[in-house]
Amino acid sequence: MILRARFIRDHNYGTSLGLNPDDELYDNPVSQTFGVQTEFNEQLFSNPKTWTSVCVDASTQVNDIDLFDYEAELTKIVEVQIGDVFEKVIDEVVYEVEIEMRDRKQRELRMHRAIEENKLQRLIYEEFKSNKLIAEHTEFFDRVKL
Repeated sequence: MILRARFIRDHNYGTSLGLNPDDELYDNPVSQTFGVQTEFNEQLFSNPKTWTSVCVDASTQVNDIDLFDYEAELTKIVEVQIGDVFEKVIDEVVYEVEIEMRDRKQRELRMHRAIEENKLQRLIYEEFKSNKLIAEHTEFFDRVKL
C-alpha cells in the first residue's frame, strides 16, 4: 500500500482534481488484471521438507530432546509384545501340563477301577465256588442222614 501511495504521489495522480492521494488510493484503488497461464507442479508441494536451510533459525531449531527416539520407543513396544508372547507360551505350557496330569490321573483311576473289578470278579467266583462246595456237602450230609 505504501508503494502504491508513493507511486501515485510521485506521478501527481489525483492531485489535479484536488484530492489527497491517500484518500484516492483508499476510495478508488488502482488495479490491473493480469492473465497468466501456469501449470500446477505437484512435486513442489508433495514434500515440504525437500528444501534445505542454510542458516539456523531459532524458531525452527529442533533440539535433540524434541527428536523422536526410535530405539527408546521401539524398545517399549517390543518389550510389551515379547511379554505377551511369553505369557501365551506359558499359558500353553501350563495347559499342556494340566492335560497331561489329567490324563495320568484318568489312567491311574482306570487302573484302580480295573483292579477293583478284578477283585470283585474273584470274590464273586470264590463265593460261587464256596456256594457250590456247600451245596455239594449239603447233599452229601443229607444222604448220610437218610
